[in-house]
Amino acid sequence: MRLFMPLYADQRSLNLLAQSHATVFLIGGYDGNPNFGDILQLIGVLRILSPYSPPCLTVAVIVELGRFESHQKIASVWEEQLKHVAVLFFADPPSDIPEGLILAPTLSQSFTHILYLYGGGYVNQWWGPRKGAMVSAVATWIEDSRRETSNFRVLVTGIQASEWIVTESNHLTAWLGRAPLLRCRDAQSVTTLRKIVGHVEIGPDDAMGPLLTDTLEQSPLSTQGSPLRIGLHLNVAYYSASDRQDQFEFLVACFRQISASRQISIVPIVAYEGEEVRESDTFEAFVKLIHDMGIKIEAVLNLSLGTSVPVLESLDNIVCCSYHVAMASCLSGIPTGLIIRNAYYEQKLEGLQQWFDENILVPLRWVPQASSEDAIAMLHRLFSLNKKNNRMIRTTVGLQVAAHVLAVRQEVTEALLSAQGKHLVEISKAYTDAAADAARLRSLTGTFLNTAKEAAPSEQALKEQLAAIMNSQSWRFTAPCRKIGFMLKRFFRSNSIRD
Repeated sequence: MRLFMPLYADQRSLNLLAQSHATVFLIGGYDGNPNFGDILQLIGVLRILSPYSPPCLTVAVIVELGRFESHQKIASVWEEQLKHVAVLFFADPPSDIPEGLILAPTLSQSFTHILYLYGGGYVNQWWGPRKGAMVSAVATWIEDSRRETSNFRVLVTGIQASEWIVTESNHLTAWLGRAPLLRCRDAQSVTTLRKIVGHVEIGPDDAMGPLLTDTLEQSPLSTQGSPLRIGLHLNVAYYSASDRQDQFEFLVACFRQISASRQISIVPIVAYEGEEVRESDTFEAFVKLIHDMGIKIEAVLNLSLGTSVPVLESLDNIVCCSYHVAMASCLSGIPTGLIIRNAYYEQKLEGLQQWFDENILVPLRWVPQASSEDAIAMLHRLFSLNKKNNRMIRTTVGLQVAAHVLAVRQEVTEALLSAQGKHLVEISKAYTDAAADAARLRSLTGTFLNTAKEAAPSEQALKEQLAAIMNSQSWRFTAPCRKIGFMLKRFFRSNSIRD
């Protein structure tokens, strides 16, 4: 039985797809949620694809239908980057359809399709099945349009993969194996995928490009003052922390000791404000536990729409539970502590450590059996670090990101040229076939006219045939009979007139 998951779109997106000669389908971390890292990964890929525009190539982003309203809000913030991007809303199962959306019809114009699985830590048991269902829905839609998905060009960048991709049956494995460009953001993912796919490389996260741009023109480095301004980001979702209360107790113990020896001020950082995860609620609960420590709580810095990154530069240190907050902080030259509670975050740390050293990125591991003194010692070390020259950091990272951008654009260009070549071959073959058919038609027409010309007797021939008939013996013998017949016809005709 074929898997079919409906895709919906508004008229603007359908118009973009209808006129396009080639389409890139983007499936990745962004699903319509206001998540700092997911949004910037999408923006990073859109910037890579920005040299191509409709009708040469149209980008189509796959978004969860249930995130329609939050996507609209995000799209209004990133209007310039999304104005030429089609959006297909994925519904599984079908639910109430927002006004203005219709079931996407089959494609008739586009003859080139590229499946781009862009960045995110979703190749695992939590989100992998859902992303696989999205890929299957797009493939089914293309097949319903009488296009061959076997000719799909597949690109994969910036992903983080777990052993799930190897041990569990899923819809992603076959597509990953078809990618001529497959890059992961950490070495462990490369090792894992090489068990099922041979050609895997390590590369940057897709959000790194936009973050480099956002940290390009920051103010000069500031020195630590009093109080010490610490950006604090908390995430106690199922994928980040196994127990919210345990993490709270760990952080309360740490800040109680730190605040006893120096004056600190906390700037709450919110990076994810979706329906399932609302980090602002998490921080409100945490503040109630530290209200008696004399710690100043400043206004919330909301990064959940992918903006406000330059504001980070005003902070002295950052403690966070987010891969992308840590990346933005390190690119800004701010000493950063990444809270690590499980193997998923150990893998994130490994990915960041290929770009940032221990003088700017400090792992803050929480181990229930260990004493809190170890973590507090790490925090003390973190807070003793001074800001780094972010320009030096960005230059090192930027060179590798630039090489990565060129590699992706080369793959896209080759896909377009290859498809255009095939299309031209098809047109050429159709023209040759039409010319051959026309030649055959002309030949048949000529044969018919020649045959008709030959078959038609000339005037002289007709005279000769008529003379032969009139001079024949049978014609002379029947002459009296013909005369009597004419007389009888005239007699009967005259009588019928009088009557």
